[in-house]
Amino acid sequence: MRWRAMGSAMICALVPASAATAVENWTIHDLGGSRKESICVDAAIKAFEEFGNIYGLSRLAHGQWVVFAWGLSRDEHDAVITCTSAGGAGARGTLVIYSRAEQSVRIMARGIVENFLAANATLQKEDIDRALEENGL
Repeated sequence: MRWRAMGSAMICALVPASAATAVENWTIHDLGGSRKESICVDAAIKAFEEFGNIYGLSRLAHGQWVVFAWGLSRDEHDAVITCTSAGGAGARGTLVIYSRAEQSVRIMARGIVENFLAANATLQKEDIDRALEENGL
């Protein structure tokens, strides 16, 4: 948990008020919130898988709150989506991409962000529907 808080603090320190920024080959995007950390992680996995199905992806790995992708577009572009806990408000997703190709990274980021937002919306709706059904509503 300590590493998680430190990682979140480091990312927050890098992210200015804007939704996306590029700093020395790093591009950072705020992905918004999710009802649960697990939904955020599942949306991140789906986002990278969708991107990889079209453009290529060398390797994908995930933990409880983070998803790593290496070799995006069959090149030396690497990315991570963190799903940091927002307390009772669920989780907050952040995409960080490392690439030396500024133009390519913008295109990659746009695709991954769109994939994440679509998957996150679908997964959250499914989660709400399941909760309503379980509670007899």
